Amino acid sequence: MKILIVATPRTGSSEMACRIGTYLGLKVYHEPFNPLRPEELQYDQIPDNCLVKCLIDQVPNGQPMLTFYQDFIRRFDKVIILARRNLTDQIESWNWLCTKRNNNQPYVYTRQPNYEEDEKYITRVNSAIKHLSNNVGIPILYYEDAYSNDSIKFRVSGPDQNI
Repeated sequence: MKILIVATPRTGSSEMACRIGTYLGLKVYHEPFNPLRPEELQYDQIPDNCLVKCLIDQVPNGQPMLTFYQDFIRRFDKVIILARRNLTDQIESWNWLCTKRNNNQPYVYTRQPNYEEDEKYITRVNSAIKHLSNNVGIPILYYEDAYSNDSIKFRVSGPDQNI
């Protein structure tokens, strides 16, 4: 089985990838096209039994973002497109992460430098992921639904169940 998660930042995509990967016994590739780390996955050679988690704006070799993902998702058995409804919370989480480098530790948010730039970035990637979702016909799973008390419908209940 090959699963792809395409997400915007600060949506719980890493946690989701780890949990699904562990449950299904898949090798997980986290952000393989992140320019800050060497590629550990060739986008044209996806191994069996893996889960690939990507951020929408990370693509190999500077390819056009939407064109790349429209093609890339065809290589997977299951695809999850993940975003957030509450953009203010997402912007604040991104703003805090970029300034404090405090990934998932509890904090009380105070506005950090570069807020306006972070707001533009989060707005841009959310627009891109909505466009991708519309073009490929895969609905967006929202953070607020996946990580709420009512999220049972999104939990994996067996290897041959829908995700």
